[in-house]
Amino acid sequence: MHTPPGPESPPVATPGHDRLTGLPNEALLHELLAWELRYARREGLRVGLLYLAFDDWPDGGQGGLLQEALARIRAGVRESDVCARLAGAEFVLLAPRLRHPADASRLANAVREALLHPVPMPGGKLKLSASLGISLYPDDGDTAVPLLARARLAMLYSRRTGPGGFAFYTPACEA
Repeated sequence: MHTPPGPESPPVATPGHDRLTGLPNEALLHELLAWELRYARREGLRVGLLYLAFDDWPDGGQGGLLQEALARIRAGVRESDVCARLAGAEFVLLAPRLRHPADASRLANAVREALLHPVPMPGGKLKLSASLGISLYPDDGDTAVPLLARARLAMLYSRRTGPGGFAFYTPACEA
C-alpha cells in the first residue's frame, strides 16, 4: 500500500498526491485503476473499489486524527492495496487482483476491525467508524468512472442502513 510521509517528514505537494496525507489523489487513482483493469482483463481477475467515508467525522478532524485513522486502515489491508484520498473524509481503497467477491468482503471487514478501538483525544476518546461501498470489475463496470460511481452509491446505501457497515453495489443502491 502507498505509504504517506511520516510525522518526521511534512507532507509535500507532489502531482497526483494529496497535500495533507501524501496519498494518491483522484487523478492518480484513475491512472492506477486503468492499469489494474488492463491487468485484470488479461489475467481473468477482479478489481475491487471500496469507497470509504468516515461517519460523524469531527469538524477540524484533519491532521493527527486523519493520520491515525489511515495508519490503522493501512495496517489492516494488503500491501498491494492502494488508498487514495478523494476529498475531506472520503477515500477509495483500490483492491487489485481479487479472485472472488468474498475477498472484497474480507478487506471491508479488515477496515472495520482496524477502526474498532477508540482514538485517545484531548478530553476523552473518539470512536471511529466508516461506511463502505464496494464495486467490482467486471461485475459493476469496466472503466474507472462507473466503478467509482457505483462504489459511492453502495457507500451511501450502506450509510442509510446505519454507520459502520458496508454494502456491495446492486441496482437497489440507485433507489
